[in-house]
Amino acid sequence: MKIKLIIILYAISFNVIAQTEKDVKSIFGNGKLHSGYFLTPSVKSGNIAGSTNVITGIGAGVIFNNKFSLDGSYRFTVTENSPAGEDPAYYLHGRWFGLGGEYTVMPEKIIHLGFPVEVGLGEIELDVKDSFENMHMPVIQDEAWFFNIEPAIALEVNVWKYIKLNFKAGYRFVSNINFRNITEKDLAGVTFSLGIKAGIF
Repeated sequence: MKIKLIIILYAISFNVIAQTEKDVKSIFGNGKLHSGYFLTPSVKSGNIAGSTNVITGIGAGVIFNNKFSLDGSYRFTVTENSPAGEDPAYYLHGRWFGLGGEYTVMPEKIIHLGFPVEVGLGEIELDVKDSFENMHMPVIQDEAWFFNIEPAIALEVNVWKYIKLNFKAGYRFVSNINFRNITEKDLAGVTFSLGIKAGIF
C-alpha cells in the first residue's frame, strides 16, 4: 500500500505544469524556474539515547518559484540499539511525523544553500529485536510522544532539472519527555542527513 501511494504521488508530481522566464543551471543542462511538486526520500543519522541511529523516511511537498518549499514527511529508525539499562533483547524504536519549510538561496546555481526547518511529532517505544523474535519475548506496552523542532543548513546540488541532491546538518530540539530512563536530553542533538528531491521544481 505504501509503495502504491509513493508511485501515485510521484506520478502526480510529474504532471504539474508551470511557467517561468529564468534558466536553472544543472550538471546535465538547463531547465526553467517554476513552481511545482516533489518527493524527497532521505537518510538521517544522529545520536539517540547514547547510540548513533539511522533514520530513514520520505516526504512530499510543494515549491514556489524554486525558492520556498513546504513539505510533510514520515521517518522511522532502522537501527536496533538497546538503551542503557534495558534488556538487550529490546531496542528503542522511534518515528516522526513532520511539517517543514525551506528557503533556498540562488537555486539557479548548480550548488547552492538552503535553510530548512522542521516541526514535528515523534514517538518512541521499546520493540523486540529481529534476532529475538523466535524467543517469544513479552511485548512492552509502553510508549511516549513528544514535539520536536529541527533547524538545519543544507548544501544542495542541481543534478538534473528534475533531481536535486542535498546534504543537511541540523540540531534536533525536543520537548520534555520521560520514558523509562530516557529524557529529552537523550533525543536532542546534532543530525546529518542525505536526501534526494525528485519532481518538477
